[in-house]
Amino acid sequence: MLLSVEISACNNKPDDVEIQTGLEEDLEKKESETIKTPEGIAYQNIFFDYANEISEDSAKSTEFTTPEKLKIDITVVDQNGATGVQLVGAVEESNTIDYYMNAYVAGNELTFSGDIQSAFRQIGSEPATEIEVTESSIKLIPNQINADEPVDEVITITLTDGIVYKIHTVSELIADMDITANGEADKGVYTFAIDKFLIRVNTEGNIVYYRNVGCIGTDLMAENFMAQDTEDGRFYTYYVELKPEWRNANGGFSSGMYVVMDENYSEVNYITLNANEDKNHSHGEGYLDQHEFVMLGANHWIALSYTPMFVENLPGNGIDGGNTGYVYAGIIQEVENGQIIQEINTVDYEIFYQSALECNDFKNSTDQGTADDFKDYVHVNSVAIDPKDGNYIISMRHQYAVYKFNRETGELMWTLGGTQNEFSGLDDVIDEEGNLFIGQHYVKYVDSAVVGNDSTITVFDNHTSFEENLTRTLEIVLDEEAKTATATATVIQGSDLDAMTQKVHWATHCGSVEHQSDTSVIIGWGLHGIFANNPDTVNNQAVFTDYNPDSNTVVFELCVKRNPLLEAHEGCFSYRTYKNEN
Repeated sequence: MLLSVEISACNNKPDDVEIQTGLEEDLEKKESETIKTPEGIAYQNIFFDYANEISEDSAKSTEFTTPEKLKIDITVVDQNGATGVQLVGAVEESNTIDYYMNAYVAGNELTFSGDIQSAFRQIGSEPATEIEVTESSIKLIPNQINADEPVDEVITITLTDGIVYKIHTVSELIADMDITANGEADKGVYTFAIDKFLIRVNTEGNIVYYRNVGCIGTDLMAENFMAQDTEDGRFYTYYVELKPEWRNANGGFSSGMYVVMDENYSEVNYITLNANEDKNHSHGEGYLDQHEFVMLGANHWIALSYTPMFVENLPGNGIDGGNTGYVYAGIIQEVENGQIIQEINTVDYEIFYQSALECNDFKNSTDQGTADDFKDYVHVNSVAIDPKDGNYIISMRHQYAVYKFNRETGELMWTLGGTQNEFSGLDDVIDEEGNLFIGQHYVKYVDSAVVGNDSTITVFDNHTSFEENLTRTLEIVLDEEAKTATATATVIQGSDLDAMTQKVHWATHCGSVEHQSDTSVIIGWGLHGIFANNPDTVNNQAVFTDYNPDSNTVVFELCVKRNPLLEAHEGCFSYRTYKNEN
């Protein structure tokens, strides 16, 4: 979920967002016939292909994701080849002495090379110490950087021609972080992205890693930074927007790619939506949305796309009361070793047109004006795998519901929440209007080792309201056979935490929750559409909270204040926050 500065109703049309659909070309290529399958899915076979546009962006390389190399006579290399570890100039262009690290990996040795005559390092106000110069190069491991109170380390390098450079290990543009901790958090590392910075901070409050990807430009988003442990080891992934004119300001999705880094933070892959030759879902290459990307192995992942489509299976609520309309299709695609294992396209399921609770004015949909003329009627925002049977659990914000899909056939298996809810037993957490969720995000299964069963899910329920703080997290035990559910005692109200830490825990959009142990629930507070855009209030909005439900205490919490040197068009927020052991 990504929002620009202006927030408005989904069916309003911001004047400054134009969309280019290539729709006429798509319609010429699509097959008009509907194919019936044994599962009863009526496929809308609509062709699209954005390979040329993606190729023109030249985005699938480090040339796009890293700054241009400086024209100075000194370079820096990380010992393990981390991408983006290089020097960048000061914001003040006339400053030709001070340079900054674009990325930093704690504990890694750096090699500075050039025609170096002498070098000194100084940490804060401590006395400077000389660094040995060997074959015109120097090596050093930068000092640890505290996220809450960073102390800049300055490396002063003098070249043989007398030119002096001052290298700073703390980025000039990184957000000002404020940490509250009581020292009782389960050891680990928090991973998040904010203001185009990829950041990892450990429970001691030290920066484990940072990287500025602002080089992609002020108009593009960079979000959803994750550390993902797979059968092939650790990978780091983050999202980069490529087509800002398609961004939906109100629905909050975008069109781009996912970047994959290895365990050493070195980029190894750039992923978009695979072209599909299946007769039911034939299309070319597509853009990915940032809401979800599940890494299962080095060559195995689940990705999400929002693609504009003209559909012909609306149940009489389309243009002129007919069956046609313009929508954003949610496409969930699983790929392994280059082959598409499964692809689910929401336009194949007519029930979603009827159950949509936002962006459902299909009769007024068009392809002529703004991004919101295409109706974002599902808004998929999370995909997880049921550990019991391997099927998909998918959250759809604009349906106010969570769905289970058969991973092999695509069959819709059940619905939790929304207008088609099939589960009873949750009356104590349903609001006065009958809503279990409103705009919920990030549905996941809790590890059975934590809760003693493999049928418990956590839900970040925004329960979106701008008038009062209704944001909460839910933990629900499902009996899929009996279609009953129970909300456990682990219901965390954002307003309760407000009183506890004197910070704001209120997300109108975005957010995440992971119940990791009896003493650790990690809550990412996403975005409040007003607070995040106001520099006077954003620093009072928690980015994430590590909450101990056993003692009812906040053991670690981080807030940020936007760096005044940074030019940014989007709100100051992090879509999600994750925690790993390392």
